[in-house]
Amino acid sequence: MGSGSQSFSRDWGFGSPGAGVNADNFSARVTTQRYFAPGRHQIQTTSDDGVRVTINGSTVINRLVDQNSTNTGTFDAGNGGTFSVAIDYYERSGGAKLSFDVPISWNLAAYRENNIFWTSGNAPSSMYSNSTITTKLGTSLGNCTWYVNGRLQQLGYSKAALDTMSGNATTWDNTAGRTVTSSSTPQVGAIAQWDATTSNPLGHVAVVERVNSDGTILISQSSYSPNTLNNYFYKIETIAATAPTRFLIVPRA
Repeated sequence: MGSGSQSFSRDWGFGSPGAGVNADNFSARVTTQRYFAPGRHQIQTTSDDGVRVTINGSTVINRLVDQNSTNTGTFDAGNGGTFSVAIDYYERSGGAKLSFDVPISWNLAAYRENNIFWTSGNAPSSMYSNSTITTKLGTSLGNCTWYVNGRLQQLGYSKAALDTMSGNATTWDNTAGRTVTSSSTPQVGAIAQWDATTSNPLGHVAVVERVNSDGTILISQSSYSPNTLNNYFYKIETIAATAPTRFLIVPRA
């Protein structure tokens, strides 16, 4: 899965997963080192057929049975840190697929009280339930800067470095602290940044979740774009690695 990866997804259909491997009756093990924010996390897999997930040796999901289904488990990361994740999988016959994900918990402090955009009222209104703070974003369903600040905190990146980027997305490369570097090469956990354009005068930022071998990247994002088709709270999509203007690399906490 690669060190730092946050998700894994493969759908082999009725074919072989690789040269020299049968299309049926094969098994695989996927491993990675993954950062977990403090607290409890839901772990989710979708597989055809069996799957088992262990984190630091503790079994979180144990469904090594013939199936085509989604399974969930819970992992307590305590005070947070980097943990060893292992996914064991087998395919019996027919279709073959495997995915692993840790769905985002929007109640984490990274998206709320520890997020400078949330505390200043620049998070979407749905994030202010049971709070005395009200949103300044009107009918916007999301905000890219709020989301990227929170997502990278959740993944274990430096809050101090992230908080140097406190303005509109198009300014982030200019206001970033000295520990933040700029690159033309994407990597997992980097900030994908777009400069301002006529149609998007505030620019845009997103988080690189996966770098693919075909020249594309998987990004996660939110959008401040009220009354337009680009008004959304959260989405992931695959784009060309050349689409962003640059990538900002934030140090680990």
